Amino acid sequence: MPVKILTLEALLRRLPDNHHARLQIEEEYGIMMAGYKGEKAVDFYLKEIPKENYHVMTGLRIYEGESFFQMDNLIITPKYLLIIEVKNLAGILFFDHQYQQLIRTLNGVEEVFDYPIVQTNRQRKKLSNWLVENKFRPVPIETLVVISNKKAIIKSSIYLEEVIRSPSLPIRIDNLESKYKTKLFTENEMKKLKKLLLKKHVEEKLDYMTRFSMEQTDLIVGPHCPICYSLEITKQPKGWICKNECNFTLVQLLKSSLLDFRYLFSSTITNNQFRYFMRIKSKSTSNHMIRSLGLKPNGAQKNRTYHIPY
Repeated sequence: MPVKILTLEALLRRLPDNHHARLQIEEEYGIMMAGYKGEKAVDFYLKEIPKENYHVMTGLRIYEGESFFQMDNLIITPKYLLIIEVKNLAGILFFDHQYQQLIRTLNGVEEVFDYPIVQTNRQRKKLSNWLVENKFRPVPIETLVVISNKKAIIKSSIYLEEVIRSPSLPIRIDNLESKYKTKLFTENEMKKLKKLLLKKHVEEKLDYMTRFSMEQTDLIVGPHCPICYSLEITKQPKGWICKNECNFTLVQLLKSSLLDFRYLFSSTITNNQFRYFMRIKSKSTSNHMIRSLGLKPNGAQKNRTYHIPY
């Protein structure tokens, strides 16, 4: 699950229903989830690719020149590279090649999106430059725009060979295999490329608190159930109890809740922050919980922080 989605889920879990930013965040979450489901639908067909000849990488974000470029999927083969841009849009999708725009009509409403062909052309150029910068040999780079929504109706001002539906993906890859005859990468070179791409991948920094003009005090604190995600958790003599009577251990409860802190604020936490976020009054109790989690300390006792590794 992408970090963006996990962060939005943590935010929505802890945001009051009447908060001014909730509707905007819910809309963004819906868009992100639609994209993620589309990529998972494409993954189903990517599983048909023979693993011994291909390396499939997802969600890469690489810096080249003066900016980053992102690829939903990159397939590394001995003969060529394939960039796949996934679109999970419902409705009538009109590819207006003359004006370089994608027009979606849904429930009688027209909406304009970035032209996917322009996106993939930029990705190809950026990846080609990156390969040269990192001393890899020139290699053909193919691109595909895959429409993953089964109910989408695709229309275009001209025939676009690079736009396909997800079930056609294995066939298109077979065609590319026939198109390219010369092997340019050995298995070791493919692994080297994959390793370097993973090393150079940079997660996008997310600061939804600033973006949506929110303060930490806007959020509901306290542990949440690792099973049903409810924030209605009470401390009783026999332990922490969820309103839905879910079964979990203390460690599971704390780990799940600390992830919210990591997504929303920071990958490190102090004892004071731990007590505030978990709604614990006793410093010794919070120290005991932190030790039970095995969090690594950093710094002197007074300013000590703990890394959240999950």
